[in-house]
Amino acid sequence: MNPALQIWLATLAFAVMHSAFAAEGIKARVQQRLRLPPHRYRLLYVLFSLALAGMWLGFVKSLPDAAGYRWPQGWHGLGRAVQILGAGLFIWSLAVMDGRLFLGLKPWPETAEPIVARGPYAWVRHPLYLGALLVLWGDPAKSRNELHLALAASLYLFIGAWLEERRMLRMNPAYRRYRARTPMWIPRLWSRKR
Repeated sequence: MNPALQIWLATLAFAVMHSAFAAEGIKARVQQRLRLPPHRYRLLYVLFSLALAGMWLGFVKSLPDAAGYRWPQGWHGLGRAVQILGAGLFIWSLAVMDGRLFLGLKPWPETAEPIVARGPYAWVRHPLYLGALLVLWGDPAKSRNELHLALAASLYLFIGAWLEERRMLRMNPAYRRYRARTPMWIPRLWSRKR
């Protein structure tokens, strides 16, 4: 089977499993069956996601590969700068959220899922995903498999952001106001109404 097709199918399998276990129905059934409080399910979900991502990326790495593209030499510095910016945005996004809450190491608030609206989350609604996209696409050289992986992962990030927004709108009514004032992907540097 063509490696590109295998990458897309592996990404689809990862996406379906990752999203399914984030869905409220499956989450409720697993929590009930295992008698887990919500934050312990979150911890289990994070560990499951990391293991699943490791298998997905390990599988992709094992496939036969070929040269893909390379930016002209003078542009490599720009690509690396974009990647550094993306990595910094990703790390900053993790730093401003409550890591223990995010990982499931402490209980969720009883009222609603919290909204982080400070730091990079004041500029865009999905800075973690945006940082990951900048790292993926700032790379000035990609093999064919890396290109297909970047395309498939990017598509999943866009779909994942859309699914996450639908869930947040159901879980926390305040998310609608946050969404109205904060762009999804591209910051409005010229007009930030608060």
